[in-house]
Amino acid sequence: MSRLFPELDQVATEPAPSIAVLQDKLAELHETGNGTGVSQAAAAATAAVAEVGPSFSAQIDQTTTRAADATDNSRTGEELPEKPVESVRVGSAACLAKFDAILGFPGIAANNCGVLAAKLHADGHIALDVEGGGVPRRVLWFWPKGHIPNPPLSGADFDIGVRGSTQEKIVGMMLAYVGKRLAKVPLKTLQHLLETDADARVELVGEHGQPATPRKANPDAESGKPKPEANLKMASLIEGWGDSDSWRSFFADDAQRRNFCRNNISGSVALVSHEDLECHFSTPSIGDGTMSFFNYPRAYDHYVGKDDAEDKTAPKTPQVDVGSRHLTTDLHDLDVIKGGASKLDRALESLLNEPVRPELIVVKATCVPVVIGDDMEASVEKFRKATNLPVVYVNDKEDLHSSPMRSTYRAVRGDLEFKHPVKRPGSINLLGFPRDDEMAPLLRFLEALGITINCRLLPEIDLKILKRYRAADLSVLSEAKLYDQSFEEIFGEIDVPVLRPTEPFGLARTRRCLYQIAEAMGKLEGFDTLWHAHFGEAERRYLAMQQEAVGFVLGFVVDATSLKILLEPQRSTGIPMLALIQEMGFTADFLVYVPPERTGVDPTLATLQSLGYQATPFSDPTGLNQELRNSRAQAFYSETYFDRRLTRSGKAQFSIAVAQVGVDGALASLERILAVCKMPFYRRYAGFLGRAFPTVAQPAS
Repeated sequence: MSRLFPELDQVATEPAPSIAVLQDKLAELHETGNGTGVSQAAAAATAAVAEVGPSFSAQIDQTTTRAADATDNSRTGEELPEKPVESVRVGSAACLAKFDAILGFPGIAANNCGVLAAKLHADGHIALDVEGGGVPRRVLWFWPKGHIPNPPLSGADFDIGVRGSTQEKIVGMMLAYVGKRLAKVPLKTLQHLLETDADARVELVGEHGQPATPRKANPDAESGKPKPEANLKMASLIEGWGDSDSWRSFFADDAQRRNFCRNNISGSVALVSHEDLECHFSTPSIGDGTMSFFNYPRAYDHYVGKDDAEDKTAPKTPQVDVGSRHLTTDLHDLDVIKGGASKLDRALESLLNEPVRPELIVVKATCVPVVIGDDMEASVEKFRKATNLPVVYVNDKEDLHSSPMRSTYRAVRGDLEFKHPVKRPGSINLLGFPRDDEMAPLLRFLEALGITINCRLLPEIDLKILKRYRAADLSVLSEAKLYDQSFEEIFGEIDVPVLRPTEPFGLARTRRCLYQIAEAMGKLEGFDTLWHAHFGEAERRYLAMQQEAVGFVLGFVVDATSLKILLEPQRSTGIPMLALIQEMGFTADFLVYVPPERTGVDPTLATLQSLGYQATPFSDPTGLNQELRNSRAQAFYSETYFDRRLTRSGKAQFSIAVAQVGVDGALASLERILAVCKMPFYRRYAGFLGRAFPTVAQPAS
């Protein structure tokens, strides 16, 4: 099931007899007494225990007793710790199916027990709503050890609890079964399923997991007076269509993730999107020269490149460019009324006029044609029969599991070149790494060690290159979890060893990354000599420039979620921004959002202070405005392309866009940040630029 987390393999493929017995008995309980504790249900439960086995029987009895004593909140009134309001990551249907497989549930569709909802909370605990087959609606909690008093069950490194009554025997049986399945599964593995779910959504929840209600901004709200936070979207372009927290958001992780998690099939491929233009432009492309509202990482611009493993000595023959093409049907209002299938037919037929026909055509459905009922499958089938061209139809609006990858990659795996590759000794696959010229010095260094590149994939997938994936000795996968789901879907079952080295950002991390690859390939001989030959001069300049950076301070505005991204960058793009600027010699300061209703010590503030950082709290726009102006930092971090909150507060801006890979890239990044810190314009003229927060009184200059 998982090349990244092999401990799931045994869980998801556990022999079926005990599963079937339990599920049969759950259904029997449902039929005889609905699991409510009546005599017939008790008898059925006893029979189920006997059939499952004596060791499992003891576990069920113990679970039922402990669960009833410790977690029956309907009787004891106890509540597990939860934040009053927090951001929660809610899993998609595909993610729920994975949890069903891990827990051994057949799913609600089969009228048996299944996972209805999966939520990952900001503090790392997971809540699963389960129901079916006689099991009443309950919430399973997976908390790090120590958070649940007298937990009824435990996983490898976490405790398992339940919200709701556990009087019913069937609930105890279900709990014991879950505990048995997860006995050797670490919590990070379960968190990983939600963190890498590309279709997950983020929602704000209140106490007990209920949707949070908007908090009144001030006591005058009832009187009709304007709220202090109103219209702050003028100062922030992030989620400007309705996020009430925009005024304090300086990270755009969801926006970044939206583009990174998409795979693009490159090569001789035509993508035909049946859509309107508004849908077409809803997710701007990265690195195509168009304007973006966000500072996307420069190092991860989408790659339109060459075949890195092509034979450089082979004679070149003139070829027609058969790169990927993207067509859109451009649906209009009249098409919505009368149907737009004819436009899809014309778009497909236009491909026949190309000088070289594509090797693959992908037809993608979008919301509008699905709602109006266009028969896209009929158009695809008609075109396929008339041309004999390979056409893949993708409709992820009706089927969340639909993907061009599944059928396309299955076909590639059946290709003779893939099944019987010509091995390339000493070669590696690079997956998810930057693909522009910044990687060239690192590749030359590896080549000098005797390590060559077999193929480079993710986020783009070239089917021609994918065919030789198994020719390499090793696959090197980026630390960024953005690519984990794609890796599992495409490469997870392929028998090539996988290495996840340190991301090559900064001097020390670049050296560590290259060393780890060389060590895995058995090519460490001469490593130090080659390092000095390739990077010695850039390293000397970098170390000298570090001394200049010591006098400057860089600031971050964070909350609990964004701090987690900074401290664990592999959760997002993998670029260790905080560690990178510290290696460069800069000092980091923090402004920390503390909810106004928070009493006692704020955990985010306490974490930063325990790590030795200067951290200052704020709770509202006025406080943030004041702290920005008073901060000793010369520049602040923001992923908004041009952030007037900073410039009008007298601060310059830096972002993740400065990060470049390798030693030369680290040197260039350091030079750029130093130039930003030295620029005096905003410090001198902020008072003439206007209010940083238009609806908040501007402090006197």
